[in-house]
Amino acid sequence: MILENENIEKKERCEELNKLLNADREGDGEEIFACMMDDLIYFASLLDVQGSMLRLLMLNEKKMPKEMWEYSQKIKEQIDQTMEKWELYATTCV
Repeated sequence: MILENENIEKKERCEELNKLLNADREGDGEEIFACMMDDLIYFASLLDVQGSMLRLLMLNEKKMPKEMWEYSQKIKEQIDQTMEKWELYATTCV
């Protein structure tokens, strides 16, 4: 499984989210709910990748290579980006 970190600028990301959130205000919330379900599946896959990395380290009983540290940092960044989206969802729903 290869996870790519999309290099979308915050401005572009906010514009996309604003379009989605504005559509939700006019609709019944189905668009936001669908995105949240996708995000939950995405979170589960990220957790699975992290668990696999830890299992490999336990089997090898060695220190984590530098590349693995960098990859785990990318996973953290992807989780942070998704959490930013959820914060936007929450502010529009309240």
